Amino acid sequence: MLENSIIFGNHKSLVGICTNAEGQDKDISLPAIILLNAGILHRVGPNRFHVKLARKMAEYGFTVLRFDQSGKGDSETSKKGIEFEEQTVCDTRAAMDYLSFVKNIDRFILIGICSGADYTVNVAYRDERVVGIIGINGYYLDNAILESMSSDITASIQGRYYRKNLFNIKSWMRFISGKSNICKIWHYVKTKIEHILKKEKQKVLFESDSTILKLLKNYNMPVLLVYSEGSSAWDTFQMVIADQINNLSGDKPVIKTIDKTDHVFALLESQSNLLDTVYQWVMNEERSWIIS
Repeated sequence: MLENSIIFGNHKSLVGICTNAEGQDKDISLPAIILLNAGILHRVGPNRFHVKLARKMAEYGFTVLRFDQSGKGDSETSKKGIEFEEQTVCDTRAAMDYLSFVKNIDRFILIGICSGADYTVNVAYRDERVVGIIGINGYYLDNAILESMSSDITASIQGRYYRKNLFNIKSWMRFISGKSNICKIWHYVKTKIEHILKKEKQKVLFESDSTILKLLKNYNMPVLLVYSEGSSAWDTFQMVIADQINNLSGDKPVIKTIDKTDHVFALLESQSNLLDTVYQWVMNEERSWIIS
């Protein structure tokens, strides 16, 4: 395993780690994989997931770059004075430029968790070198819209909990004895009814604002969307995006869920499941980059 620290970008302000398997350093038959920051976390990713993924994929011949975007981790803050979202696009394109120059690779798979998932979509719009994206627990909606949906999302999370405990005798004993939070249960039922009444209105309102839907409608590329059962991103996806994806013509993204885990995959078992999910999708024989 070869792991090299690199500095790149127009002003040499971006810092990353490039991972290759030994003997695969000059392999350009596969696209490179670029891992984007998850929120404010630096390049190791949540629970060091980016490190684990980079090493796993490098074992199979992929060049993997995990780097810090401007102002995160070891990378300097940009002096360009442009909007944050625009800066993430510029930084990721700089990473692709670096790998194109040094490794002679001109195709890229982007992978991101949480806000990193949104970054993958934004970059894919802007650069035709992106041949596939993997979004993990992405929201793909404007923050103002997510705020307006907060009560619906909370009710959906509570509903998932209540459904799981529907046939649990201990849960019913707590309810009968008055130990359950009746106010919380009533709030869930009330919010659920309100959501059903305005569901069609929401679909029309949000359809034009979902970045992932725009990408799927306008670009034909392989997409994997992964969600953890304990993430509010999963509820947002089901409430706003899922039905619209099902109604799309042409190839649809692969949707996978990881059970019994939280938003950042804290449990080692869930991390292992996520690693396997990403690996199996990337290595699927249907992918254009796999040469049989």
